[in-house]
Amino acid sequence: MIKDQLNRTSVRSYLPKKIEKSKINILKKVINASPTAKNFQCFSAIFITNKVIKEKLSKINWNQKHIIDAPLVILFCADNNRIDMCTNKTIHTNEEYVWAVIDAAIAATNAVNAAIELGLGTCYLGGIRFQADTIAKTLNLKGSITPVLGLCVGYPNKITPKRPKINKCYDEKYYLAKVQQEMKEYDKLMLKYYKKVFNKDYTFTTVNKKSIDKFDTTRSKKILRDQFKIK
Repeated sequence: MIKDQLNRTSVRSYLPKKIEKSKINILKKVINASPTAKNFQCFSAIFITNKVIKEKLSKINWNQKHIIDAPLVILFCADNNRIDMCTNKTIHTNEEYVWAVIDAAIAATNAVNAAIELGLGTCYLGGIRFQADTIAKTLNLKGSITPVLGLCVGYPNKITPKRPKINKCYDEKYYLAKVQQEMKEYDKLMLKYYKKVFNKDYTFTTVNKKSIDKFDTTRSKKILRDQFKIK
């Protein structure tokens, strides 16, 4: 299991093969068993196999083809509806949103690990929350709930070579100077990777800068106000 986790890579090409119902049930059990902050259980996971719905999700999410091709897409949502029922409260703080997002992310990670053990490939959909308002209408999400993360699941067809990873572990203390040095070395490594795999002169820095420069938080802030009722 550890070896498989160390070799994990995002799968964006899937075989046209359905996932057995028994394996889907295992994924559901693992997700339901995931730990949550204070046992508030502030997340929900929506299992999507319907092709029409997947096509809508793909169109919403920049026409990502692997959303259609994957036999299963799981949408993880920050969900405070159960807490609202306990407290008769519908207005939330950033803290409650963070708890719910962490709950959802933990559940998604557990689902990935379970999928690996079941011989399945996965790909996170990290841009889900930027289209959360449109997705909410598509999937009938009502109350204090908003999608924050998606996961494609299926039997791998074509696997992209694993990306090198930068060190993120430090002993006893955090060393910014070491992080800066590691970034320089990692950029050199990623330049070779992108050139070999994609024939692009990219580095970790250039790819992320380009991505971050595109971010527009105006819409995401409105989504949190309207869907998650954050003050």
